[in-house]
Amino acid sequence: MTSRACRQVAMLACDSSPCGESGRQLLARLAPRPDLGSVLTELCPHHPVPGDIVEISGPGGSGKTQLLMECVAAALSCDSTSAVVLLDTDRHVRMPRLLQLLQRHLPSAAAARSAASRLELLTATSSQQARVALEALLARLEEHAGVLLLAVDSLSAFYWSDRHALGRVGERADAWYRQLGQQLVRLAGRGRLVVVATRHSLSAGATGWHHMGAEWSAAVTRSVCLRPQQGAVEATLRMVARTEVAAPPPPSLWKRRFVITDEGVRWLEVLADNE
Repeated sequence: MTSRACRQVAMLACDSSPCGESGRQLLARLAPRPDLGSVLTELCPHHPVPGDIVEISGPGGSGKTQLLMECVAAALSCDSTSAVVLLDTDRHVRMPRLLQLLQRHLPSAAAARSAASRLELLTATSSQQARVALEALLARLEEHAGVLLLAVDSLSAFYWSDRHALGRVGERADAWYRQLGQQLVRLAGRGRLVVVATRHSLSAGATGWHHMGAEWSAAVTRSVCLRPQQGAVEATLRMVARTEVAAPPPPSLWKRRFVITDEGVRWLEVLADNE
């Protein structure tokens, strides 16, 4: 085969790659990801791995955003290159608070500022903006191989206003949120990210119903339910074993209590370690 023919074959092979993915993009996508290390290890000894989805739910004021920010700070601190994307829809995120949390993990204020610079903060004032931001993130993940964590606060910020705008029965709103859940599931899988998202307890006492849809519910590997109780917050974590992981199955139920101090979350005693 002539050198010209070899070049033509190479060009055809490149053109037939999925979505026109270059060799550089392929290597970036398949590069090993840093270990999340201490993220949620206080709550459960089996910390999340890429592809896991962690959902934090609870009533207003129960500490959902604070626990999410602890995860963000831990992810930014686990090495000097990992990036985090934070989608803020509730406008509860405070950068000074994040810097304070980072200083607990890192040796100096300069190191904390350097870690904070690897946070990409996205804000959305509507669910449509949130979906556009997530779709854009999925499209450019090959350029951000270092993104370790996607944090969303919160999944339910616009739910009731969307139900009002899209119809009294709420069927169109529920379909909209099912599509949002499918977006996040794709991001966790194709982007090899850990997704941590908060949501308000929209349906206290309801069994089996979730406004994000069945695909999202089935994809959640860790569900953290927060409940204020006697001056503290009780966190109940339920885990779903992943069939592709050969490690011994973790406890399916893990309970801890915590209080929120000026320094951040302070964990109290273990209430239960198995179910």
